[in-house]
Amino acid sequence: NRAISFERGVLSPYIDASYRHESGNDGYMLRPRVVGAGAFGPTVEINDPDRNFARVDLGLSWVFLSGQQLFVSYSTLLAESDTTRHSIFFGFRGEF
Repeated sequence: NRAISFERGVLSPYIDASYRHESGNDGYMLRPRVVGAGAFGPTVEINDPDRNFARVDLGLSWVFLSGQQLFVSYSTLLAESDTTRHSIFFGFRGEF
């Protein structure tokens, strides 16, 4: 993080990276049954999760001299074999 001062406020860019290792939650078979009915539904296989993956966040925050703040952030998951996720967050903060 390094804040950059301007005449009308301060711009703060940031980057955050994290690594995650999933050690539990092995895959299993799920066989649902309706209460009151003796029959089982179709068997559903729950796969093993990705054991190792990472998350990266990039963003900018602008703080006005009045204390109000605008922000935007981009987030993505890396190295997940079954999932692709990209998120963009933006918002405004202020006193009331």
